This record gives sequence, C-alpha cells and structure tokens, in this order.
Amino acid sequence: MRADELVVLTRAEYDALVAQTQQANDFGELFNAEEMQAIRDQYEERFAVEQERREELEWKVRMELAKIRDAELHARRAADEIRRVELTLQAMLVEGEDTQVRSVGPSATLTPVAPKPQVVLRNVPPPIPAPRNGSNGGNGSHGGGSNGNGQSHADKFRAAMAQRKSYVA
Repeated sequence: MRADELVVLTRAEYDALVAQTQQANDFGELFNAEEMQAIRDQYEERFAVEQERREELEWKVRMELAKIRDAELHARRAADEIRRVELTLQAMLVEGEDTQVRSVGPSATLTPVAPKPQVVLRNVPPPIPAPRNGSNGGNGSHGGGSNGNGQSHADKFRAAMAQRKSYVA
C-alpha cells in the first residue's frame, strides 16, 4: 500500500483489526511450557558441550605442563650427570698428580707443573696462554704424546682445568 492511498474502514472493521492485533501481541509475549522446555534443553546441551570442551582443554594443558616439568627434570639430571663426570675427572687428575713417578733430576723437555689453583672470583674468563718455545700450538710432525713444546696432552688438560677452577670458583 502506498502512502498516498486512502483506505476507508468501518468502525466494526477497525475494532476487529485492533482486537486481532491485541491478541497477537498478548500471545506473542507468552511462552507455553513446551517452548520453555525446548529452550531449557538447548541451554543444557550447550552447557554440556562447553563443559566437555573446557575439561578437554584443561587435560591438554595439564599434559603440556607435565611435559615441560619432565623436560626440566631431564635437563637437571643431565646437568647433574655432567657435573658428576667433571668431578670424577678432576679427582682423577688430582689423584694422577700425586701418583706420578718423577725423575730424580729435571728433564730439559719437561715444563714445571702449574701451581694449585687459588679461588679467585672474576667476571672475565682467564686469558688464553701464549704458545711456548716459538711453537704455533699445533701438534705438527711430532709424535709419541708430545705436542712439540714439551707438554703432553695430559699436561695441557691439567693446566686448562686449573685455569677453569680459578674461573668457576
């Protein structure tokens, strides 16, 4: 119907339309028991789905946290094992120094043993020792456990561990 059209109604037709509209409004605002139960069922179903989803998510989070905790424990165990091996090697080196057979007179090829390390707290690593006797620090063509500058590999390792002790402590 266009806005410029004129509709003529009788009073009875008008009252009938008003009554019909009033009934539709009254009926539309009310819910019957079946509709209320259907709405309630929908909400209960949604609640159950959300509750299952939340429990599943909580389970997954707990599993991931357990994995993180296990990884942390494995890392700690590995660090403890490395520390135990390091202490064993240090004990073997100290034990090896006491039981070494020393010659009566000093040898020209031997260098003096480094003194026992003292605890020194520093924030910088110890300096790298310079090569001795003009050697470039490599093994070169020398064999038989010597590195060309009068130090065996064991002596170098002991010296490195002594420097490390003073740095770590």
